[in-house]
Amino acid sequence: MAEKAHVGVITASKGRSPRVRRAGSRDWEDAPAGTRVYGGDSIRSEDGESAIRYSDDSTTPIRKGSLMEIDEPKKPKKVKKPQISSGVANFSAQDAGDALARSKEKEGK
Repeated sequence: MAEKAHVGVITASKGRSPRVRRAGSRDWEDAPAGTRVYGGDSIRSEDGESAIRYSDDSTTPIRKGSLMEIDEPKKPKKVKKPQISSGVANFSAQDAGDALARSKEKEGK
């Protein structure tokens, strides 16, 4: 059976490290910087601050007194191939995040 893919990593903490409860578990364990988090995990921070860096490089801060649950990652939608009965068609595809970044660069942001 393949290992479940992690969705993010706990980054450096200020104060006490957050704690994580793995999906299906009742026990909380320390989650120092570098701890991988998976869909279904719960994270709490009592008297420290940290953040989660996700695989897409976005981050979510974990503030003092926070309790959060990590959602299961969504499965990508299967794209249907177009059927062309005659003629020529040209297609271009791009990642939506890349398009947004290029748009902001053009705007000077």
